[in-house]
Amino acid sequence: MRITIRDAQTGKNLAIEAEPHHTAGQLVDLVRRGLNLTGNYTLTHGNKALRLGEPLRSAGVRDGDTLILISEAKGGFYPTK
Repeated sequence: MRITIRDAQTGKNLAIEAEPHHTAGQLVDLVRRGLNLTGNYTLTHGNKALRLGEPLRSAGVRDGDTLILISEAKGGFYPTK
């Protein structure tokens, strides 16, 4: 199936051929290499964050869908004064 991955930060799109048994984590790794990204990322489908070990089929991802790649925020404390 053909899936479009959109990088939420840059708006760049990457078209990927994937199989229903591929996991969200496998797609994240592929996209990170394809877009030359570093850091931790998650994919969303609709309003749902995909678990990295979850097969695309189980997540309800279908041919032609667009998934959003979101950078995982680093925790921390930012003083205001």
